[in-house]
Amino acid sequence: MVRSLVGLDSQLCLVEDKFSMIPLQTAVLHGCSAVIRELVFTCPESLKKVTFLNETVFHLAAKNYQSDAFQVLMEALNKLNKQHLLDEVDHQGNTVLHIAVSNQLIQIVELLLPGMSSMSSTTGFAIRVNAKNKQGHTAMDLYYQIPDRGVSSLEIGHILHKVGRFEAHVFEQPQNFPNRRRGSTSRSRLWLLETKNILLVVLTIFIGLAFTVTCGIPPFFPREKYIASGVVFQFEDVISAELPLVFYIMAFISILLTISTGILTALLYSLPCGNLLVLSGVSTFNLYVILAYYIMPKFFVRVGSLHVSSFPMMWSLALGFIFSGSLVLFLGKCLLVHSYNFAIWLKKKL
Repeated sequence: MVRSLVGLDSQLCLVEDKFSMIPLQTAVLHGCSAVIRELVFTCPESLKKVTFLNETVFHLAAKNYQSDAFQVLMEALNKLNKQHLLDEVDHQGNTVLHIAVSNQLIQIVELLLPGMSSMSSTTGFAIRVNAKNKQGHTAMDLYYQIPDRGVSSLEIGHILHKVGRFEAHVFEQPQNFPNRRRGSTSRSRLWLLETKNILLVVLTIFIGLAFTVTCGIPPFFPREKYIASGVVFQFEDVISAELPLVFYIMAFISILLTISTGILTALLYSLPCGNLLVLSGVSTFNLYVILAYYIMPKFFVRVGSLHVSSFPMMWSLALGFIFSGSLVLFLGKCLLVHSYNFAIWLKKKL
């Protein structure tokens, strides 16, 4: 049917539907290999068409996990000698390789970076392996950001390492460029890795300290749990520090543990088995919440016509401190940046 329709008028292949998609793009989205072959054979120009997000049909195949459709497109591309289309970027500056690596599509990566024997004499490949997107990330950078790397991901990493070194050698050696940029990038990555490791250690120490102090509170303050029981305080007493000392100690411990657990969980997510590590972090935080509930003296604070118990009041104080502190730091940073920019502008004017 497709052959009959496009046989009447090949320009039908370039007609857009209500979603601004041409037939080839729609066929790629649905992985219709036979239809793709027929459309490309009838109208090779359709390979050049892009979506409103500047996505080629190769981007669409990779983003929608259509490896078989991508293979059909590659076969047509090689026959038509239009390999340069693989180096096109979408609205985010991503090449097809960026997308394939992010989605861990080993079949597409192997099609894009076949083998040493199929390299050209110029760049080695139809696609630039070390190309950066608008965020400054190469395909290798995106590979390192994959949280749970399976067997296929490890194979992708091996291919990128091998091919990336070859491309850098081809581009830099003939022109005798110094290796400063690559060295600078390596040092930057090393610094980030060391910083991450230090943060992991420091945050773990903070969390351990928070639990140690929390568990040590009952022996040090045995009376407060009973003396303050059932007492109703005014809201002004919270500000004037008239509440039991345990309340304020638990509030500051909650601030420390909430910030530390949040940052640690974000760092753990980027590690292998990151989902399980995040679950462990959440469980640790929940354990502290339960522990804090049983340690906190049971009293009430009058807020207007409401009587708020000590436990939610403590968390309200802790979260309010975190929010206000973050806001002050953010505004202070913005003020410093604007002051610096103003000083630079004023210096140029003078």
